[in-house]
Amino acid sequence: MAKAKNYRILKRIVDNIYEGIIVTDNKDEIVFINSQAARIGNKSKTELVGSNISKDAADHSAKLIRPYYNEAKRNLKTVYAKSIPFDGDNEKTKLKSLELIPMIKNKNFNGMLCIIEDVTFYNEYEKQISISQNYLDIAAVIIVVLDRKGRVTLINRRGRELLEYKKSEIIGKNWFDNFIPKKNASELKSKFRNFISGEWKFPDSFENSVVTKSGEVRVISWKSTLIKDESGNTTASISSGEDVTEKKIAEEKLKESEEKYRLLVENQADLIAKLDSKANYVFVSPSFCEFYDRTEEEILGKNFLRFVHRKDKETVSASLESLSRSPHKSISEQRVITKNGLKWVEWSYRSTMNKMNKTASIICVGRDITEKKAMELKLKADEKRFRMLAENATDVVFRVRLKPSLACEYLSPSIEKISGYTVHENYRDPGLIYKIVHPEDQQMFTDLISSSRGFNKPFEIRWIHKNGGIIWTEQNISPIFNPEKEVIAIDGIARDITERKIAEERIKYLSFHDSMTDLYNRAYFEEELKRLNTPRQLPLSFIMGDVNSLKLINDTFGHKEGDTLLKNVANLMKSFCRKEDIISRWGGDEFAILLPQTPKDYTSEIVKRIREACSKTAKYKIPISISLGLASKENESQDINAIISEAEDNMYRSKLLEKKSISGSIISSLTKTLFEKNFETENHTARMRELAVEIGKKLNLSQSELDNLSLLATLHDIGKITISDELFVKRGRLTKREWDIIKRHPEIGFSICESSPQLAHIANMVLAHHEWYDGSGYPEGLKGSEIPIESRIISIVDAYDVMTNTQPYRDAVSKEEALEELKKNSCTQFDPEIVEKLIDTIK
Repeated sequence: MAKAKNYRILKRIVDNIYEGIIVTDNKDEIVFINSQAARIGNKSKTELVGSNISKDAADHSAKLIRPYYNEAKRNLKTVYAKSIPFDGDNEKTKLKSLELIPMIKNKNFNGMLCIIEDVTFYNEYEKQISISQNYLDIAAVIIVVLDRKGRVTLINRRGRELLEYKKSEIIGKNWFDNFIPKKNASELKSKFRNFISGEWKFPDSFENSVVTKSGEVRVISWKSTLIKDESGNTTASISSGEDVTEKKIAEEKLKESEEKYRLLVENQADLIAKLDSKANYVFVSPSFCEFYDRTEEEILGKNFLRFVHRKDKETVSASLESLSRSPHKSISEQRVITKNGLKWVEWSYRSTMNKMNKTASIICVGRDITEKKAMELKLKADEKRFRMLAENATDVVFRVRLKPSLACEYLSPSIEKISGYTVHENYRDPGLIYKIVHPEDQQMFTDLISSSRGFNKPFEIRWIHKNGGIIWTEQNISPIFNPEKEVIAIDGIARDITERKIAEERIKYLSFHDSMTDLYNRAYFEEELKRLNTPRQLPLSFIMGDVNSLKLINDTFGHKEGDTLLKNVANLMKSFCRKEDIISRWGGDEFAILLPQTPKDYTSEIVKRIREACSKTAKYKIPISISLGLASKENESQDINAIISEAEDNMYRSKLLEKKSISGSIISSLTKTLFEKNFETENHTARMRELAVEIGKKLNLSQSELDNLSLLATLHDIGKITISDELFVKRGRLTKREWDIIKRHPEIGFSICESSPQLAHIANMVLAHHEWYDGSGYPEGLKGSEIPIESRIISIVDAYDVMTNTQPYRDAVSKEEALEELKKNSCTQFDPEIVEKLIDTIK
């Protein structure tokens, strides 16, 4: 009875399970079928029991099973089939899974156990899971699911990418032991246990760090919640996180920046204030209080107009009112009331707008222009006085605007007397200032104005008078620059020198010989130069000579001996020249030789012979010493004037490098002046020259460049001779004005060198010796290779020598400390390559 009862219970269970069960005998007849299999076959169990599964075509279950059934029976092996499409009579297509197990007796087929399962739901579930996983993987945030023990059961693609791990390297791992910094892991794990047990709750949003596979620490902002089952029991936690590492870094930088700006405002010399929407003070800088001579308490809360002079209040009110309109900024000049009286301030206003596009606050930056205003009043008075002088002067005073359009802005009445054109004619035709220039001088005049380099000395220009006559003028012009350093206008004075020029031309024509030396004079030389400057006479060579120490000889032995020396020089030159060569006395102590059809190498031989002959006079009472320079015009395209200039430059360069007499050498004279003013010492200059040349050799500079370097080492600070000694020996900090004066010495040095033919070739080097490699130096802000290499070398050598030798304002440092300082400023103040060459040289 018990067995029967158990059989019935077992049959009931099998009959009601989800899978369909069919059992056949060895003849393929169904001996048992449960309710689920009958429903699949769309017949009753009674109809199906006894039917043959291999032959009955009307049974849906048989149709589904038959192919797989026959295979299992034939091979006597279990057959599995998954996701088989199946269409019943009253239902849509579903997916079935089969398992057919042959029953074997004595190695023969003895029936079949068939299990049919509807897997439509599972496949759909898997599909939904896949879709959900895809959604998680494309999410921009990190999604992590932890079980109750803190193990990772799910993590999306963003999370895996951030941690730099594969999915298999994360799933199942304890989150806190593997992905949280060790110093935070214990505390965070404890909080998680309390969270998962319901004893504690994470804030709505919280931050903690995670460690990536490469060891990088990232900051994540999390939101977490619990996952519960149908019974309300917590099974896991799910968290979404956003990587805020860059945001945190930016916040720290912003915090630092705000602190810097706060310090900047508090130490700013300009007046800084912030007003509310009603123009009441809500912030003032220390410099503001100092300027007004009032405390913060006396200013804050007061209206901006309270401290404005009554005559300026209307203008200031209009400026503040305009801030509500784009571009929300304005500038005004006004008088303000301080405890020390009235002062002038130039204010720059800028407003900030709220969401309603109304003024929320106003930032005011002011600058004391009291002295500027006083100067403007003085300038107006001076302008009136100078205008009166100009109106009554015999010279022509003019101002011409060049940009943005040509216009004559001022012209004194004397223009009519000199040129024949009235002031009004010039105003009506602005181009007349160019038109009256002689055709042969127009290019020179145009080049002069466009270059802005020839304004430091007067020049001569011919004008065409209204009646057709030629007027010679001597003009001094000053350029006016815009912020981009372009010449936008010129101020000038023109003087009629026609009578002087006529007299000069007459004298030039009548006098061709020097009465003392019996040589040709310069006038004749220039006439011959015009005649010989033809292709037929090429190569045309030029020798320039300058007698050294003539003034010393005149002062010591008298002018008679000086005259004798000049005659001896003339005879010496004659002895080495041919009949067709032109020898002339170029100036007071200068001689020139023009050699037609003479190559440069032969000219060099003549110079060599003259020097050798001079050296043989060393034992004479008055030895002959001449500085010589040469140049040759070898093709027609070369400008003869440029050739002459080259010869002069070579002569002056030779003269500067030949230091036989302090009185007879410009370099020695200037060097002596520097030493006398105690700017430099001879030892400092000698050390600089030696070290600079050594570095120049390491950089493979040419001999000419090394000569320039040697000369620059001596004269780089020549501009200091015009600056007061007090500024260079002053102890303590220099004022801005004093520092600006000192910073002008490169430009002054440039002007000195530029005005001297002997030094013109190093003028730009002198100008640039305080430029910085990164462009932050002065005066022109040159950088890198824009700075002449000689200037870059001198800058470094000077700095090194100053640091390693005691100065009036500080003690010397060691070589190592000096080299370290140079390396520290490499690529900013100094050329890194030259710094390395210096280090190699010192070591």
